Amino acid sequence: MKILRTAGLAALLVVALILALVVAVPMARPVTADVLAIPTPVFTSPLAGATARTATFWDTDVLIATGGSSVVDVGNFNRADIMWSIDVGTVNTTTYKLQFSNDATHWTDGVAVASAVVADVTNLAQFYVFGRYARVYATVSNTNPLTTTVIAVLK
Repeated sequence: MKILRTAGLAALLVVALILALVVAVPMARPVTADVLAIPTPVFTSPLAGATARTATFWDTDVLIATGGSSVVDVGNFNRADIMWSIDVGTVNTTTYKLQFSNDATHWTDGVAVASAVVADVTNLAQFYVFGRYARVYATVSNTNPLTTTVIAVLK
């Protein structure tokens, strides 16, 4: 009887140790998408630590023909707050669009900044910029002069 009591006590001790280990060591959880564990994305701007800077495409320039503005290096930026002012003067219709290039020779059309402008206008909007260089391209309907200023804050 003493042997049975000792064996029973030993078995009870083994079961207690196993239960203690199960409680002490957490079970591995399956990998799942936990909404609370996803970090909040942080938008940093400008790119690569560059500081915002201003750029001038046209500065009170008189346009009488279709053509592109001065070229601006936008390689370290991804957005531009572009402000344009167009003084039509006499009858003329103009459209401004952004163009982008990696070599400042071959240009790709971007979005229209101002479309079919027939009266004086001043406006400001934000646009994405791509590639290494950007310019504004003006399409005018005739040779009547119009005065234009297009400046940007690159971010």
